[in-house]
Amino acid sequence: MEAPEIEKRRAGLDADLPLWIILDEFNEDVIGRSFYPEPEPPLGRFSRAFFVPLSKRFIARRESIQGFRRYD
Repeated sequence: MEAPEIEKRRAGLDADLPLWIILDEFNEDVIGRSFYPEPEPPLGRFSRAFFVPLSKRFIARRESIQGFRRYD
């Protein structure tokens, strides 16, 4: 799903670039074993009205999508 311009701005992303939310794969990253420390303060965030429907679609499809583990 392509992120709308207003949502890219809210998230602090480049609104001039085509940016996509991919819902057919995900990364698993266990806190405590993560290679990635918490980033500096977040750039921004998507609105609830945009993010909640995406989350519901992801949850509904989670059993049929590919996960990638960042740890062994």
